[in-house]
Amino acid sequence: MLPSDGETTTMLRHSTNTFFIVISAIVLFVVATLSLMTPDIASSGDPDGQAGAKQYFAVYYLHGARRCHTCLTIEAEAESALKRFYAEQLERGEIKWQVLNMETKENRHFVKEFSLVSSTLVVAEIKDSKTLRFETLPDVWKYSSDSLRFAKYVKETIDKFMATTT
Repeated sequence: MLPSDGETTTMLRHSTNTFFIVISAIVLFVVATLSLMTPDIASSGDPDGQAGAKQYFAVYYLHGARRCHTCLTIEAEAESALKRFYAEQLERGEIKWQVLNMETKENRHFVKEFSLVSSTLVVAEIKDSKTLRFETLPDVWKYSSDSLRFAKYVKETIDKFMATTT
């Protein structure tokens, strides 16, 4: 039994709609996947992908898996000082703040690279994903119970470090 003309038209419309929905979904998936794979190129209009290869300062708080009250305080005070004194540089990406567990496989290299023996704050100059130089801030432990001295120490150390760029 063959479908009537009205049924044939309805079936064709349904098939056409389904086809366009499937094609639209595929196009959206491809666009989303490409934008996730190449965020610098897609967002900056830089066809060579070199926009992300600029120089910046990284401020790391590297800690272990077990964290005491003082460790958490150092992290909070460091983040507060950075936001207070370097908000614009953080916004522009000139300074990048990262809190990292140095005991995880992907972060263990920092222990050797920065000669770490305990949780600490580190400021580093980065270019093309390579550390050009760094300085640890071991006195964060000494000033962890004094917010004003802590902030002053962090600011003075970072300012001095950034003033002597390579």
